[in-house]
Amino acid sequence: MIENSLLAYTFDTFRPNLQSIAFEKAWKFSQGELGHGLMLIGPPGVGKTHLALACYNEVKKRANGHFLCLFISEVELLARIRNTYAKEAQETEAQVLNVCKGVPLLILDDLCKYTPQDASFRNRILFEILDFRCLRRKVGLFITANQPLPSLTETLGAPIVDRLRGMCEVVEMKGQSQRGLPPAT
Repeated sequence: MIENSLLAYTFDTFRPNLQSIAFEKAWKFSQGELGHGLMLIGPPGVGKTHLALACYNEVKKRANGHFLCLFISEVELLARIRNTYAKEAQETEAQVLNVCKGVPLLILDDLCKYTPQDASFRNRILFEILDFRCLRRKVGLFITANQPLPSLTETLGAPIVDRLRGMCEVVEMKGQSQRGLPPAT
């Protein structure tokens, strides 16, 4: 569930002049005009998460809250799955994975931002979700990552990155961090 403070991230509060291509692609994605997923890559602070949340909020607004969207960071996803292994867990791994596989719009933020102790666990989870969505042509996929594709290939392996490239248009964002600057007016 998205916090109310994250609702402030909109296309109106983004500085499109700094990332015009990414802004245009994210807007078109939010309007259902791309026909494929979108992956924004670039250094921290350039606005990847802002655009992902703007897309999430726009899709939810247009659907009057009836469209199922999941915005989740990779770290949060992995922690949520690990929590399913606890004796008193309220959900199972399969339930978490089924939501990620079946939701019409999955926004996965900060792919590979941190290196988990067990990278094979992360890679298994990501492959299962992406493979399922890829095979069923679920185009509602928006990914953000700090690493360029060659580094992601090293970290995740070619099968995962190949699925990402087949499902998503990759847009590289460059520039300095915009954190701490006032929002666009």
